[in-house]
Amino acid sequence: MKDQITHRKRRHLDVCLDPHSGVQGKGSQMEKIRLPHRPLPELDLQDVTTKTSFLGQTLQAPIMISCMTGGTEEGKRLNQLLTQCANDVGFAIGTGSIRVMLRHPERQEDFALKKWAPQVPVLANIGAAQLEEYSPAEILQATHSLDADALYVHLNAAQEMFQQNGDGNFSSWKTNLARMIEQAKDFPILVKEVGAGIPPKDALELLEMGVCMVDIAGCGGTDWVAVESSSQDSPNKDFYHWGYPTAELLWAYRLLMKTNSDWAQRLQGKIIASGGLLTALDMVKALGCGASMAAAALPFLQAAAQGEDSLYNFAHQLVAHSQTAMLLIGAKNPQAIATKNLHAESDLCSSAQNLIAEVLG
Repeated sequence: MKDQITHRKRRHLDVCLDPHSGVQGKGSQMEKIRLPHRPLPELDLQDVTTKTSFLGQTLQAPIMISCMTGGTEEGKRLNQLLTQCANDVGFAIGTGSIRVMLRHPERQEDFALKKWAPQVPVLANIGAAQLEEYSPAEILQATHSLDADALYVHLNAAQEMFQQNGDGNFSSWKTNLARMIEQAKDFPILVKEVGAGIPPKDALELLEMGVCMVDIAGCGGTDWVAVESSSQDSPNKDFYHWGYPTAELLWAYRLLMKTNSDWAQRLQGKIIASGGLLTALDMVKALGCGASMAAAALPFLQAAAQGEDSLYNFAHQLVAHSQTAMLLIGAKNPQAIATKNLHAESDLCSSAQNLIAEVLG
């Protein structure tokens, strides 16, 4: 089993870094959202700050290097580099799935990222399927052993359906998640998708259960159905790009928060955006739609694979370009971005309205 898991994690890494693999998602539709240009911004660039608070700690920008890899020697090396960059630049960071560590405690060092990032939040990560395999106490003990600041539970039903020996029984996921939240008490439990998206109806339900924050992780980033299918002799491509485009989800959240004060109160500060956010402009658009944080994995991983200089240049560019975009739309801080009048193409608005209709019942 150890060799199988290690082999799969190594293959994941190889496939994701292969530009010809076809798993690097497309279709986030973020280009359908436009930021408003202010010819007279009435701001000094020196006064524009990207700083924000996340899980009680100050970040230099509302950006997270999202959960991606772990359990292999190359993954360990890249994780260390990514974590040191997150600490130096001021981003949050998530670990790969600690499932590997739970099964093979000798690999704990692969996930012990806090020693490399003492100044920023580090989030452990576990799949919802593993909530059936391990008790909340076991998972929380493993999380605390890493000195993690929070725990991500990832929902990956579509990936499981195409994963070798994947779990096709999702009937207890909600019950197990509720049990985890109850056992965790005040320790933050966040929930994320892995690329199919969490629409508002489901996010509101998760928050009602006691989830701290929801990472909507829409379609447009790494396509994990394609990653898992890539090992098959005849991969089934019918389910590639399954899910809701990230922009469609974000626009639905924006409309909800703009039109209903109750929903706004329940969602404000609770949404993390990810799924094909490749540039600072994508991330600023996400914040403009009401997300409090923007996350990405593959762009950072690709930069790290090119070396330390490439990674740090990319990270610093994200901050600088975010600051420039904020200046040009007249936003002095991240919280002000959501007050600006963003624009979206008509078909995106129509799709978002369908998601709102789900909330209305």
